[in-house]
Amino acid sequence: MLCGLLLNALVTDANAGAMPVVDMPSTLRPASPMWRAATPKTRLAFLADQAQLGLFSVGDLVLLCGGILIVAICLRRALKIEGNLNCKRLDQAPMAEENAP
Repeated sequence: MLCGLLLNALVTDANAGAMPVVDMPSTLRPASPMWRAATPKTRLAFLADQAQLGLFSVGDLVLLCGGILIVAICLRRALKIEGNLNCKRLDQAPMAEENAP
């Protein structure tokens, strides 16, 4: 996720605090002055928001992939821990029944 943030910060900083949008439709009005249409003077245009990517940037996609990866790792660990606890409970249950009078 940090890489995605850095990519977005890099292109924004290189373009005087604005995120350029490559191939921005003329009918689209940016919600904030932070976004503006890319021009031939735009720096690092390949890192800018792209109309071909649904107005996402490479940095946005890296952020999204990083977030999905973090959630997947956390879920896997949680399920693994839960599975280990269930196995331990199953292993202990028959022993408790055998010791009963």
